[in-house]
Parts: sequence; C-alpha cells; structure tokens
Amino acid sequence: MAGPTVMATNVRATVPEAFMVLQLRMRVVEEQTSALMRDPEAQLEQCLNAIREEHLQEMKIVQQEAMKLHQPLSDMNKAEEKAKEEVQRLSTALEITTASKLTEQLSQEVSLWESLEESQAAVMCHVQDMETTVEAERKQVQILQQDCQELCKDVQLAQVRLQEEEEERTAQLEQQCTQLKAELGVTVGYCHIFLALLSLLPQ
Repeated sequence: MAGPTVMATNVRATVPEAFMVLQLRMRVVEEQTSALMRDPEAQLEQCLNAIREEHLQEMKIVQQEAMKLHQPLSDMNKAEEKAKEEVQRLSTALEITTASKLTEQLSQEVSLWESLEESQAAVMCHVQDMETTVEAERKQVQILQQDCQELCKDVQLAQVRLQEEEEERTAQLEQQCTQLKAELGVTVGYCHIFLALLSLLPQ
C-alpha cells in the first residue's frame, strides 16, 4: 500500500507564514508516519525520502524568505541609524542656535543694564547737584530771614526814636507856644498902656 505523496510547494511567503506551512507539513509527516507503520519497509523508506526532500525544499524557501527580509531589515537599520544621525545633527544645530540666541539676548540685556546704570548714575548726579543747589538756597533764605528780622528790629527802633523825637519836639513846640503866648500877652498889655499914654498927650 502506497502512502500519500507530499508535494513540495513553491511558497512565496513571509517567515511567519513559512513556519505555519512547516507546522502543517509536520502534521502531514506525522500522519504519513502513522500510516507507514502498517506498510512495508520499502514504502516507508520511499515516504521518508519524499518527506526529507520536501523538508529540504521548505527550508530553502524559508532561507530565501529570510534573506529577502534581511535586506529590508538592514535597510531599516541603516535608515534608523541615518535618522539618529540626523536627529543628533539637528539637536546639535539647535543647541548651537539656542546658545547663540541666548548669548545675543544676554549681550543685549547686559548692554541695556549698562545703559540703565549710566542713566541712573546721571540722574543721581543731577539729583545731587539739585540737592546742593537747594541746600545753598536754603542757607541763603535763612540769611535773608535773619537780615529781615534785623531790619525789622531797626525799623521798630527807628519808629520808637522817631516817636520819641516827635513827642519831644511837640512838647518843645507847645512850650514855645505857651511862652510866645505869654510874651504876646505882655506885649499887648504894653501896647494898651502905650496907647493910653498917647491919648493923654496934648493934641
């Protein structure tokens, strides 16, 4: 009794599919081996040879598929390495650009800070000049206030003296008036006497 003949298949599949095919072939081998246990020795040898040949063919197919997958995998690895190199190059360029921008920004901030310090120094110098001027004017005002106070005292003293002199002169004038009135009264009396004597004289 002849056992079933296993035909080699020309499978153009991926590695996982090839392994699935091998699993199916192994099942067939198991079935054939079970059947051959009841057949003569010649048929068993023939079946084993056919199975061995089919297994070799399947291994060749698997190797071919593996070789086909090896090249895309190698290309993928090369592409990955190239991508990593590009990422590293871009990272380096970004770091350089960022450092350059930070340096430029820092330089601008330092320049601005120096400008602000110069402006602040100029303002402080102006403020000090103003404070010096204000202090000098304040002292001048104090001197003027003292002069005004002394002048007011002199004016008050002059007013007092003028009033005293005026009172004294008024008293002198009143005294002179009184004396003149007295003298005028005597003169008038003499005039009356003289006129009386004149009237006594013969015409």
